[in-house]
Amino acid sequence: MSRFFRKYSVVFLFVSLFSVEGNGQVLDNAIINLNPGGVIYDVVADPYHDCYIIVGNFTSVNGYAVSNIAFLNRSDLSVNTNDTLNSINFINGEIRTVELYMSETFGFYYYRLYLGGNFTTVQTNGDLTIARSGFVELLSQKSKLLPLTETAFSVTSWNLQMDDIGFTRGVNDIYRSNDTLIIVGEFYFTSGPAHASVTNVISFKITSHEWLEYFFGLYSGAINYIDHEASVLSIEKFGNYYYLAGTSHADFTGGIGYLKRCDLSGNVDLTFGPNYCASIGEVWRATPIMSGSDSIIVSVAQYSALTGTYVHSTSGSILDSPVLDCTTSDVFANFEVLAKYKETIILRSISNFSFYKMTGNYPATSYMTVTTNTPAYNTTSGGLASGNPDGGLGYRRMHVVDNYLFVTGNALTSVGGSSRTGLAAYCLEPLDAKQFTLADSSICQLDLQTYTVPTVPYADGYRWEYTGSGADFGNNGSADIGPVDYDLLAANSVSIKFLSNATSGQLKVTPYSYCNGTTKLFSNTITTNITVSSAPNSIAGNDTSITCYNSAIQLYGYSDSTNIDTFLWDYPGSLFDTLGQFETVTSAGNYIFKVTNTNGCSNYDTVQVTLNKIQPTATPPPPPYELSCLNPVEDFLGTTTTPNTIAEWYQDSTTFFPNPISVNTIGTYYFRVTDTLNGCFKDTGIVVSNNITPPDIAIVGYPSIGLTLETLTCNLDTLNLTCYSALQTQPQVGSIQTLQYFMVI
Repeated sequence: MSRFFRKYSVVFLFVSLFSVEGNGQVLDNAIINLNPGGVIYDVVADPYHDCYIIVGNFTSVNGYAVSNIAFLNRSDLSVNTNDTLNSINFINGEIRTVELYMSETFGFYYYRLYLGGNFTTVQTNGDLTIARSGFVELLSQKSKLLPLTETAFSVTSWNLQMDDIGFTRGVNDIYRSNDTLIIVGEFYFTSGPAHASVTNVISFKITSHEWLEYFFGLYSGAINYIDHEASVLSIEKFGNYYYLAGTSHADFTGGIGYLKRCDLSGNVDLTFGPNYCASIGEVWRATPIMSGSDSIIVSVAQYSALTGTYVHSTSGSILDSPVLDCTTSDVFANFEVLAKYKETIILRSISNFSFYKMTGNYPATSYMTVTTNTPAYNTTSGGLASGNPDGGLGYRRMHVVDNYLFVTGNALTSVGGSSRTGLAAYCLEPLDAKQFTLADSSICQLDLQTYTVPTVPYADGYRWEYTGSGADFGNNGSADIGPVDYDLLAANSVSIKFLSNATSGQLKVTPYSYCNGTTKLFSNTITTNITVSSAPNSIAGNDTSITCYNSAIQLYGYSDSTNIDTFLWDYPGSLFDTLGQFETVTSAGNYIFKVTNTNGCSNYDTVQVTLNKIQPTATPPPPPYELSCLNPVEDFLGTTTTPNTIAEWYQDSTTFFPNPISVNTIGTYYFRVTDTLNGCFKDTGIVVSNNITPPDIAIVGYPSIGLTLETLTCNLDTLNLTCYSALQTQPQVGSIQTLQYFMVI
């Protein structure tokens, strides 16, 4: 789970773990203070409760009273005050090691907490004070069903019972391999098989609650009996071996440090494990720290001022390059290997913690200054309970859990210039990305490709960058080649659109984690090579339409690029693709033209074919449609609102007349409007009729009155005639000066 739950804003601060710039670690602003003189011995992550469990010799954390054990929330390192977790009321001694085991049975989760050290009594909520010397198993259970009830940690019925007599110093370290505990130290014990004796290594199976007598044998096995006062200080598994480090005399009188190796069945490898610096003085600690695949870094801190640090191969021989042995005391005086994170070892001196890359010459890459009130080897005021693994000496050590580095010391007062009492925490970078799921690849311009790295533990985000050009991380048409930071849950995957101008380059990804909510700590960058090939041009032609006069259209696509391999009219999801540059279509739609070159790169262009069969408007002239004696010839004008048209008149569809048309003959006439763009036309007709009727003319008195017609004579050149028409009731009088007269009404 992310330490800061990915809720902080992005800040572009470049930090590299253990880098030459010295920004490899950042002090967490969370103030973690112990009581004066307090110290922690071990830290373990508890993913079930999302916290860290710290154990040691202390009575309070940030003023909250505890008894040598505390639970720190992973989100901000604050003390978790839940009574279910903080169920230990009292342990009268130091806790040196802690292990956690979870199992699931019959609808319940069972959390087993194993504590080892030098103590004689344990008291938890609801329990009486119980004699438990050096080792205790605590049990809590939680329902898988609603409601989710959880019990507090309480002492179980089975516990390994140590006898605190003689030089017995209790449990120094516990290693859990699946459901098996390997417990190391220097102790007598009264529970267990009948062959109980002075022992250094015992093993126990959690699920069946039974001793494993022949696994790291109890009385005649690998390392259980070095001598009467031998003490195993630490155990670590590396490859197919367990490595156990310690000293042959726990009382620090002429002791010799050693490193033993056992196979996975607990059998000692007699060819491995020389003694170190035996001729120089007493040895009080030897710790194996694994490096790479074939070396083991072993530190030996001496009772005197001299200290030797060794680097051994997995065969047990000291590596020739480098040789960090007792003769390098001027350089490595008072150093002890304390921790390892990734491929970096951490050594401490009197006033500094130094960081060394696991490379040929182990160069120191950065330092942290640590201030204490007592010397490194204060034999009078060490502040620890008697019998601790460090023999009462001034105590300082480091513990790496997840990507936190816990710095502790019984006299520690400040680290990195920041005031702390006994304990501080540094943020470390996340682990390194391993590889791209898509290795070196060849792609084409215009491709959309997704690149992914497996999720990196402790990463809060990922920085992506492309060294070439034309990479669009947002697939929004912009060439944002990075660096681009993503804090999203799926930030370990990125989709890149390679634009038409994209060039070859390297895609880089760097996981990062946040410290104090803003500072970014970057791990190592990994890259993948991307070869980009150019895409050919694809030209599908201009958009066109299916019309009334063009119901089938032939499309033509082409390319002006070289090395063209194929042309294809491509219909996604259809089986009816057409190979070649020509395609005849009879329906509207978007038609895709694909061009592929000899490099296998393709490009697409689209031509849109629309349907345009809309008729124009054709409006006939207004009535009446008739010829008359007054207007024997009429002009008729049709109209249209459609642009780009031709307007005409016809009667027999073979002869067309312009608009307007002049009509002097009755009949049916048709008005046609033709759209010159799509060829569609529309007709409308009118019927022209004849309105010519002669009037009925009558001359007054003739012939019914029996009078003869007046005639013009030489003497009478004016004749007045009176006539009327049946269509007109008023007489019309006129002067006639011609020989013959007609009255036209």
